[in-house]
Amino acid sequence: MKRYPAYEFPEYANWAPDAEVQAEYAATVRRDSAREAIIEALDASALLDLYRGLVGARFHDIQLKRWVKQGVITKAWLGSGEEAVTIGGCAALEDDDVVGPMIRNAHR
Repeated sequence: MKRYPAYEFPEYANWAPDAEVQAEYAATVRRDSAREAIIEALDASALLDLYRGLVGARFHDIQLKRWVKQGVITKAWLGSGEEAVTIGGCAALEDDDVVGPMIRNAHR
């Protein structure tokens, strides 16, 4: 995978998946058949939409960070590295659900 330093936070530049954590995740998914079915039912379009949300959240944080450095705004609570919490949680919402984002989950 090609990496783009302008969009990478230094602490993630040399990141590699942890085999033990990956195995634990897979076991957790398989343990609940309803959860496993939901994940397996995600098609390419749904996966791309989730990825689009992750990238959009990252760009949102990058812009906030730029504005702080430029003095446009004085503070920003970034959700970098926590994008999946917001994007995944919002993907599970129903049409009539209501959400009140706070601090690090402002993207979706």
